[in-house]
Amino acid sequence: MLLDYAVLHNIGLSVKPLNELEPQEIAHWEYQCLMNKCCVICGKRPSDLHHLDTIGQGVDRRKTNHLKHRAVQLCRIHHQDAHSLGIETFLQKHHLTGIKIDERIAEVHRLNTR
Repeated sequence: MLLDYAVLHNIGLSVKPLNELEPQEIAHWEYQCLMNKCCVICGKRPSDLHHLDTIGQGVDRRKTNHLKHRAVQLCRIHHQDAHSLGIETFLQKHHLTGIKIDERIAEVHRLNTR
């Protein structure tokens, strides 16, 4: 509840949220980070949506239907870390699974759903 309040009101965190959560709470935190555009690892803004499921080289992301693809929200530092480690290693390291993009997430991020 306190992390939800912090993310909604853009309150800086002195701890890494994932270190404070029980395993069953992590998916909720991942979803909140996608909806509020803050990094799932450190809570920082600005951050970007990072696709976990490969969309494919040469495919225009503006025209691809993003629904059902998994994603996490990452700041630039953690986004680079995800690319350096490889996505599976990165997910295991931080105990993340990613969230399937739904209509609400797509609307917040202005993603194509057709």
